[in-house]
Amino acid sequence: MSLNLKGCGMIPCKLEIGSSYEIQTTLEANFQSDSLVQSADIYLSDHNVYIPLLITPENLCWTLPCPVKTSKYVKLNGNFTIPENAFKVSAKM
Repeated sequence: MSLNLKGCGMIPCKLEIGSSYEIQTTLEANFQSDSLVQSADIYLSDHNVYIPLLITPENLCWTLPCPVKTSKYVKLNGNFTIPENAFKVSAKM
């Protein structure tokens, strides 16, 4: 899988399950045909942390693991929805 992320937006760190967040960006992703879910580590230079994201090729939505351990706003690229199982994934701090 290759990701080319462009653009940037601001979202509050407190994200709610089932809520959708749209941020202006360009997302280019190539998925393996036999893979249902791909993961990618997104580097947040403002906070010097990596956040793993789950990407489903069916809708190209991002699954953001919660909670993000920072009191500041987090810059993130992409359009994504927080699903019911988002809390099953841990962020690497």
